[in-house]
Amino acid sequence: MDGNTRRERGSVVPLMALAVVLVGVVALAIGRIGQAAVWRARAQAGADAAALAGAVEGRRAAEALARQNGAELVAFELEGRSARVTVRVGGAEAGARATSSWDRRSPPAGMPSTARNGTTRSEGKPPIGARHS
Repeated sequence: MDGNTRRERGSVVPLMALAVVLVGVVALAIGRIGQAAVWRARAQAGADAAALAGAVEGRRAAEALARQNGAELVAFELEGRSARVTVRVGGAEAGARATSSWDRRSPPAGMPSTARNGTTRSEGKPPIGARHS
């Protein structure tokens, strides 16, 4: 019986090594899946923000807001009051579309004429995505 016990103990070491490797592979897979989910969420947030900015203020605003959200603007299409954008974050791409409720060339009644020159609110705040000094 003493010889059998020794052989059985020796077979546990390879099984434990295999279990450790499997746990490591599973942990890496979960990490990759989590990273991809974060990239998708950040890409969608960046696309939504860029589309809204692009619909109101054009491509430069869309690029600026995409950058501020950690995304790269891949495509921008402006048709009338609608902007359609595609952005990339890491390995994920996301798209969004937004429509402005007013024409950029002629602000609605009550909005000051400065809206044509880069501000969007009557308080004179800078455009969306502009850096504050």
